[in-house]
Amino acid sequence: MKIKLAILDKDTAYLQRIVSVFNNKYADKLEIYSFTDQEMALETVQKAKIHVLLAGEEYNIKSEELPQRCAFAWFVDTKEIDQINQKAAICKYQKIDMVYKQILSLYSEVAGDMITTAGGEDGQVEVVTVLSPAGGVGCSTIAAAYAMALCQYGKRVLYLNLEKFGSTYSYFKGDGTDGLSEVLYAIKSQKSDLSLKLKLEGTVRQDKCGVYFLPECRVALDRMEMKPEELRMLLRQIRISETYDAIVLDVDFSFDALEMEAMKQSHRIFMVSDGSSNANTKIQRAYQALEILEQQEGNIVTDKMLLLYNRFHSRLGEKIDSLPLPTAGGLPYFKEAKEAQIAVEIARMDLFEKLTGMK
Repeated sequence: MKIKLAILDKDTAYLQRIVSVFNNKYADKLEIYSFTDQEMALETVQKAKIHVLLAGEEYNIKSEELPQRCAFAWFVDTKEIDQINQKAAICKYQKIDMVYKQILSLYSEVAGDMITTAGGEDGQVEVVTVLSPAGGVGCSTIAAAYAMALCQYGKRVLYLNLEKFGSTYSYFKGDGTDGLSEVLYAIKSQKSDLSLKLKLEGTVRQDKCGVYFLPECRVALDRMEMKPEELRMLLRQIRISETYDAIVLDVDFSFDALEMEAMKQSHRIFMVSDGSSNANTKIQRAYQALEILEQQEGNIVTDKMLLLYNRFHSRLGEKIDSLPLPTAGGLPYFKEAKEAQIAVEIARMDLFEKLTGMK
């Protein structure tokens, strides 16, 4: 199903250009209608059942008089304006990909009222989780590096930071305005799979290294209110979209319901230590607690776990020999380097080539 987009603007030359660009790049996703006359545009909105209307601010559009199924935004000349009369504004002089994503975001708000998709079986998408009960051992760096390594070998990978106070932008950059907060809102609204699908497509960004990522919540409280069933719905929609080969989850370690759900949903779990006695002790205690929970609840997650040593010093660090966990390998300590630089370097190492199954 194509999104029916109507653009109302006085500049005929601009209309011709943007319609041509949209048709070249998104012909399979958008059906474009362009107008300079307001009366004709509004008549078409009704007759053609337009999904999204963009109008220049020089027009007198009363959004409350538009059909409920039609999303609306002002089409403006500057990025400095993000709202007019409490209605969204989209800058027309920006990358066409950004305009398209904002159109998807608008449409997702009304799509759920129009159609619900049944959804098929989950696709074969590997979910890899990186976590540790020991703080400061570089879990986020490992998760980012793993995503980069997969990408280097031609895999389409989505990095998702689910830490309560995590920062995706320490590793990845990309243009966009929305993030996990907006996706969670789409989930909580419970409109339809289509609504969530569109919100995801319009929100996910791509770093120059090729990794796709969903920016963390604007406010940590949004993430802290996330429920296990919402994570299941999010991962399910990512899987059935058939867009990615792998999902890398960067997760806090805890026995809270959400973190436990992340482990249950994973195919492989990297437990990270730096080899210090403090970190190793915490991992041993966490593993013992997981074993008890498995006996009580029957959900097995320890079978998916591998130990990965990061920032490991052969003279000062020690391996954990008392746990029945396979060791994935060890990574050295990098002095005076930023997290993103370290992630890039270790993604190129032979160890990650082995861990990603490419060697």
